[in-house]
Amino acid sequence: MDKKIARYKELIALIEKYNQDYYVNNISDIDDYEYDQLYKELTKLEEDYPEIIISTSPTQRVGDVDDNLVTSDKKIEHQIRMYSLENSYSRDDIIEFIDKVKKVVNATVKNIEFVIEPKIDGMAISIRYSDGVLVEAATRGNGVIGEDILDNIKSLGVLPATIKDRNEIIIRGEAYMPISTFNKLNIEREAEGETLFANPRNAAAGSLKLLDSSKVASRGLKLFLYSIDLGRKNSNHFDDLKYLAELGFPVNENIFKFSETDDIMDAIFEIEKIRDDLDDTLNNKLDYELDGAVVKVNDYAIRDELGHTSKYPRFAISYKYKSESATTKLLSVTFQVGRTGAITPVAELESVQLSGSVIARATLHNNDEIKRLGVKIGDTVIIEKGGEVIPKIISVDRSVENIESREIEIPTVCPVCGEALANDISGVKGYCVNRLCPAIVQGGITHFASRDAMDIKGFGVRIVEQFLEHNIIKDISDIYHLDRKAILKLEGFQTQSVDNLLEAIEQSKSQPFHRVLYGIGIKNIGRTATKLIVKQFGDIDTIMKATEDDISAIYGIGIGSASILVNFFKDDINMKIVDRLRSSGLKFEKETDLLNKTALDKSFVITGKLSQGREYFKDLIESYGARVSSSVSKNTDYLLAGDDAGSKLKKALELGVKVIDENELSTILAGS
Repeated sequence: MDKKIARYKELIALIEKYNQDYYVNNISDIDDYEYDQLYKELTKLEEDYPEIIISTSPTQRVGDVDDNLVTSDKKIEHQIRMYSLENSYSRDDIIEFIDKVKKVVNATVKNIEFVIEPKIDGMAISIRYSDGVLVEAATRGNGVIGEDILDNIKSLGVLPATIKDRNEIIIRGEAYMPISTFNKLNIEREAEGETLFANPRNAAAGSLKLLDSSKVASRGLKLFLYSIDLGRKNSNHFDDLKYLAELGFPVNENIFKFSETDDIMDAIFEIEKIRDDLDDTLNNKLDYELDGAVVKVNDYAIRDELGHTSKYPRFAISYKYKSESATTKLLSVTFQVGRTGAITPVAELESVQLSGSVIARATLHNNDEIKRLGVKIGDTVIIEKGGEVIPKIISVDRSVENIESREIEIPTVCPVCGEALANDISGVKGYCVNRLCPAIVQGGITHFASRDAMDIKGFGVRIVEQFLEHNIIKDISDIYHLDRKAILKLEGFQTQSVDNLLEAIEQSKSQPFHRVLYGIGIKNIGRTATKLIVKQFGDIDTIMKATEDDISAIYGIGIGSASILVNFFKDDINMKIVDRLRSSGLKFEKETDLLNKTALDKSFVITGKLSQGREYFKDLIESYGARVSSSVSKNTDYLLAGDDAGSKLKKALELGVKVIDENELSTILAGS
């Protein structure tokens, strides 16, 4: 029984971690099928051993509501709850679903119609129009409460600003990033030394949560709307989809309606064929990711009769496609060292075509995965790609014998610095603990200067490599003590380029505290976590005095992350770096303590070239409790305008909105 309880607790911890990663951090180390198997195993344990059930189990929450999945201050309670869909993976699952529907519905109802739609791999959203005007947009969040993304959705320019339907109407849909846009974005991020997005879904989710609406607009996100949940015009879903298209909403064209099981399955596989269809250049014809099909009862009256479980609607189910795969040969394995010291095995492959791309590398995740697969150098392997930047090896093709295959040697020392490796708590991943390891140092400095942290323009990975090679920097604190003469001696540097770099470094001192804390690169403390921590404690001294209990009491921060944070500030070397950054003039406290101030109930729009980036001013204005929007309207109180203000300035003048500069902004904030 002890083993059952241990496994039960392990499953809860794993599922909570994957929920946090997927919904909050926009990352995923596990596919839907593996996640569903873990959830089913947890459910089965609770069915067989009800005495072990604890209240914090994901199965025990009403509707799987978890406040940790909503981290924004700008929260919206959904008028109608947003449910997730139950996943299926076989024809038998679909047949069972159809049989259940027919069993519940009165036997006199014949030819129950089902609508079959593509399942877009993006981020679920809810939008609301009132009196024909778009007034609300929110993420799914935990299904009951989502995050306000109205300004960001408006900035995309893909929804009609007004519609002819004057009734209140709530529409659900999916925001996605086109594949072409995703590829371009990752090329840009790689050039800037930033972490690549794993797939278009994560990129879309991360983009929608950006603070600067102008940045969201530049990401090129698009939408598909797939249901009306309030203000329906017809008695059935299919006709309402046509109505949405008539109103000017983007509705996917690959939608089918059938009654017979064989026709339904044919439609599911037809959508899969559309997904896999390639053009003459071997690129997917669809410029978006879809990972399955959704089967829904068409008639709303029948849907009402079927109802919902605590988690899913009984009138709909998702059919998940198998990820695309290919067979190739494993040539070697490279062990990469990340900025936190984590050692990740990467398979070097014989090049093969997969999902419209030439693949030569695949992740092996960790040492346990190598053992589980039983993979060796020289083996013929099957790789799979489901929208990921780097595919993964899923199995070894045992039908192909290779007598020359050899074991993969798991390193016991760091492949970069040669220091002995330590294992993480689970024992499945090696870590270099040498803080002076060149790979860790380089990764840490690149992260500190990246756009999401200190945003030091021009301080990319190539310059970091060059500076480290010539001993110009040793850690992040050296960035603020660079020797101008030493840099000018390096190849490729001229007076103007050095001056530009030093000016960008000087400007970075104005970045708000949460960016500084994120830039320092504390393991497991990401962007969302740093904002929550700064909001709670206010300054670095208070954070350093906080206990693990103090920190883990913050929604969104786990006990493991709290422990890491506390131990980070106990380290003398870390403290020397922090102290040196403080003495360099970086900010280690919030801009304003709102506890002793009345919130500034005003709306601002920012435009033009200013002394700092727009996100700096957005953070500053919002720290006083004011709102920042992306577009000028009659409800805008102030337009903060820099040089080359453009159309927003023109519109502000037409509407009589007060236009201010940076000095006037300081006066307004000081008087709040």
